[in-house]
Amino acid sequence: MKIISILCLVVMIVLFSCTKTTNSTNTTVTVIPNSPTNLVGNVISSTRINLTWTDNATNEQGYKIERKLGMGNYTLIDSVSANVTNYADTSLTPNTTYTYKVYAYNITGSSLYYTNEVTLTTKNIPIVLTSFNSVDTSFKYDTIEFNNFSSGKTDTLEYTWLAGISILIQNISNLSIIEEGVVWDTSQKPTLNQSNKTVFNTNATLSSGIVKNLIPNTLYYCRGYVITNQGTYYGNTIKFKTLSLSAPIFNSSPSIDNPSGNLRTTINFYFGFRDGGYRTINRGLIWSKNPNPTIVLNSKDSLQGPNGGMVNLNYPSDGGREYYYDTVKGLIPNTTYYFVAYATNTLGTSYSNQFSFKTLL
Repeated sequence: MKIISILCLVVMIVLFSCTKTTNSTNTTVTVIPNSPTNLVGNVISSTRINLTWTDNATNEQGYKIERKLGMGNYTLIDSVSANVTNYADTSLTPNTTYTYKVYAYNITGSSLYYTNEVTLTTKNIPIVLTSFNSVDTSFKYDTIEFNNFSSGKTDTLEYTWLAGISILIQNISNLSIIEEGVVWDTSQKPTLNQSNKTVFNTNATLSSGIVKNLIPNTLYYCRGYVITNQGTYYGNTIKFKTLSLSAPIFNSSPSIDNPSGNLRTTINFYFGFRDGGYRTINRGLIWSKNPNPTIVLNSKDSLQGPNGGMVNLNYPSDGGREYYYDTVKGLIPNTTYYFVAYATNTLGTSYSNQFSFKTLL
């Protein structure tokens, strides 16, 4: 008998929950709304999930959305007005699982049932790591110089100052790479909207390329980017400063290339310098029995032309350096000489530190 009474009560509740009713005194009574159904969710990005459901009520005041994180407990996160059947949950955490359910409500109470549950996981956020090209060790310094001497020009500035940059893209699973590369500018956070860019045509998680046409003596900020089917993401910012243009720069004196050689009348030397940003016109060795010889002396050896006597060109990883071998002949045995290397570009002539040596008997 009790079971029959309970079933009758449930049927009456369901019947009366469909709409408003009028009692014998003609007073309108609002009943609870019908339950919504068919909850569907779509992951839009790493921080957004969209929800939709079916509205089955005619007297709801609105809908309330509950959410739980992983295996946790449900909490009310928001509500929407009557007849609204969608909701966008934003500011979520990337690569995180959320479960949702929705119910209707009005001044009388809540719908008897929730919608079905939907469980979704937000997308990853790609991580873009920007670094100087590991091969180009000179780029690791705050002040660097580099240029490209492939044209063979002399006495003219090569306006192709460049830097080698690498990017490593992580957390890219389930995403499609549309474009990747680097952006650079004199502002601290360059973007695709306002900066120069170099596109790396690899669409790989590890790639590298060259930033060209930089201005000498300028501080640059550079960072990698990746465009995916989910959006655009930027990496960390690195900075570098190109050197100002100057006459050639020597950091050391010339050295004897073959210490076990003749060393009486003939000495082989090896020397190197930084070009200062201009291709050198002339370079070589000067020697004298007196200290501090200069190019006004006749006792000098000139290696002229764009590549005269050059033994190694390694741009840009060697920072704009030039290396040469030179042989000094006709020396007098048992005599002390002073040797200086020199190099000339459009901005002037520079000298190395002096090297003294006494020829053998």
